[in-house]
Amino acid sequence: MKRRIFTALILSSAVCTTGVYGCNSQQAGQTPASQSAQSDINPEKSTNKITDKNHENNTTKATDNTSVKNLTDDLGIEVCIDYEIDSYAPVQDFSYRLFKENIDSENPVLSPISAYLALSMAAEGASGDTEKEFIDALGGGEDNMLVYSDNIMNNMHAESEGIKLSINNSAWLDNSLDVNTQWLGTVKSLMDADIFQSQLSDTATMNAINDWTSTNTNGLIDKLLTEPLSDAARLALINTVYFKADWQEPFDANDTRTEEFTLEEGKGKVEVEMMNKYYEPCQYIANDFAEGVILPYKSPSPDISTAPCNLAFVALKQRNYALADTDGGVYNLYSIPADGTYNSADMISNGIREDVYNKLTAEVIADLLANVSTETVNLKLPKFEITFDKILNNSLENMGIKNAFDAGLADFGGIGTDKDGQNIFISLVRQKAKIIVDEQGTEAAAATEAIMECGAAEEPQQPIELYFDSPFVYMIVDMNTEIPLFIGIMDNPSGGM
Repeated sequence: MKRRIFTALILSSAVCTTGVYGCNSQQAGQTPASQSAQSDINPEKSTNKITDKNHENNTTKATDNTSVKNLTDDLGIEVCIDYEIDSYAPVQDFSYRLFKENIDSENPVLSPISAYLALSMAAEGASGDTEKEFIDALGGGEDNMLVYSDNIMNNMHAESEGIKLSINNSAWLDNSLDVNTQWLGTVKSLMDADIFQSQLSDTATMNAINDWTSTNTNGLIDKLLTEPLSDAARLALINTVYFKADWQEPFDANDTRTEEFTLEEGKGKVEVEMMNKYYEPCQYIANDFAEGVILPYKSPSPDISTAPCNLAFVALKQRNYALADTDGGVYNLYSIPADGTYNSADMISNGIREDVYNKLTAEVIADLLANVSTETVNLKLPKFEITFDKILNNSLENMGIKNAFDAGLADFGGIGTDKDGQNIFISLVRQKAKIIVDEQGTEAAAATEAIMECGAAEEPQQPIELYFDSPFVYMIVDMNTEIPLFIGIMDNPSGGM
């Protein structure tokens, strides 16, 4: 059970008027079966606005004399939110659905958590049909986007020797936005968002956003923006996820050697640096169509039961296949069953997307993780470094978030209003991600921007041969919640930059 008490919303009088609001709260009971989480977050919506453009405290001066004001320390709020969570299925489902919308590119990798948190900040200010679409896409029922977001911000963090996980949010307000201070206080209180105010279309703001992003991703995402935002931009919501961890059991660099990696669709082979483990006890997972390995990272706490998160790298490949040369090239063929009966149409692999990823659901992953066995394994895993940049507008529209992108239908009155009376809508949701895997461990980062504009068992005698020398699915997963922080498909380890 998590409890917070809504006490006050206070902003420096130099920024806006001061308001104090009561708590409309009652203790949460058991989570009903129809919802994965239940909360009570119903304070009256504030109509206070930030309107003063002349505030000079906490101000960063740019070389062009444009000010980017940091309002974070001027704003204080606590939101009453009592809840229990008995399932993270809505966040898991969102994660796998979002990645499924973006698997057509080579070497795709996304952080679903980063997208979830950026969208949750926008969703908190949505009303009517716009809000309903967010609820349907992000899952869990009314107000539960905040429940999951608050839980993620409080529990998915780690910083100790050999591991770091940090998640950060920020809201960048244009001077022409009359912002609803209740929304502003909520995203600061429950999502720990930094709050900035400036002219969003200025170069100074672009530089400040890039600096904030680079700082919070340890330089892995050094330039989120390559040009200033448009004159119509009224709000930029940014989330970053940064992860760096050593393997609990590192690979021996002396066992890394150049080996072949077989590409799909008859594209031949490439030479890659392949890490190896020989006769190693590993956490092995398998079902009827996939098999893989769980490689734990160092624990943030000596007592893993008290660690806020329990992170591991999960790799999955097609199960029981052999490579065969045909006139058309090299294909993955499923092994013929022991009884000798098979359907020839089933033998040709459709690839890692059709034969593995499209069959993965939160339930399938949960079943795999619940049936881990320790097996002696000969493991091959390529070293790789992947950078991926993707606009998510179409993906989110396919998932049901439509009105939010429509200048005429979007309803974000809970965030604020444009001073000229134009409607506010989401013009862009974009994510940049980067991941590096080597003998020592993994480093990964993602940044998501949502831009809002105005406008109309016993060891076997022989080890299991688990070779990730052809395309495979990989994830960085919090094993406590089974929420994937990053999901990717490795098509070509030599073609990721």
